[in-house]
Amino acid sequence: MTRRIRKSLGNWRIRRPPPKELYWVKGAGHLDLYDRVTLIPFDKLTAFFNKNLNQAESY
Repeated sequence: MTRRIRKSLGNWRIRRPPPKELYWVKGAGHLDLYDRVTLIPFDKLTAFFNKNLNQAESY
């Protein structure tokens, strides 16, 4: 991991308002997640949105 990536991850952790979750998709770059749908973790996304959208409705 390069110093630039470590710094970006550190900044993300400091500035993130909840709820957020960092999920690293091994073997994928940013653009891969548009074109290579087999890499997209739909189960992870669905679980995250179901959990956090349900919490938002309770406010």
